[in-house]
Amino acid sequence: LGSDDDFLVFVDDDEVVGPNWLDALLSVQRQTNAHVVAGPVLTVFPPDAPRWIVKGGFMRRRRYPSGPQLTSVAAANTLISADSIRQSGLMFDPSFSFTGGEDTDYFRRMRPFTGPPVWADDAIAWEEATSERLRLSWLARRAFRNGAVSARIQLRTKSRARVLIHSLAAIVKYTAIFVGQSIRRAAPSAE
Repeated sequence: LGSDDDFLVFVDDDEVVGPNWLDALLSVQRQTNAHVVAGPVLTVFPPDAPRWIVKGGFMRRRRYPSGPQLTSVAAANTLISADSIRQSGLMFDPSFSFTGGEDTDYFRRMRPFTGPPVWADDAIAWEEATSERLRLSWLARRAFRNGAVSARIQLRTKSRARVLIHSLAAIVKYTAIFVGQSIRRAAPSAE
């Protein structure tokens, strides 16, 4: 990061962005004066992707209208002000190197220096769903890893008991959603 740089932009190495992507991030930044601006990452499925994965929305990320303040972001498609980085002195926590989640942890720790992140819905990045990701085993490992990372991040500011209760509630909620979606997909159509 050079001393004259205004922003740093993060994009995952398996993502592709469109020609107006950076303009969209910068436009929302100028409109809101936000120190962190994030955009959507849309999954591109191959033609032979299992229908249950596509229909189930297991790889669908939330989208918002441009501008609202978010509670957290990751580095998949995110702009951050260089001044915030310099003022904070914070770095990515290397203890997350083998689990992932270092970006979510970083942006949460940056919050006192950046304020809330905002959304740029037109700043779209796409990522291809590889064949490895089109399996139940991969989805289960990802869900477990995301839950473990979330708990680690929460333990920075919450008691173990609160994190345990939150984690158990999430397991019940997402199991019910998965079962409900499976039943709806298996049920014969009423048409």
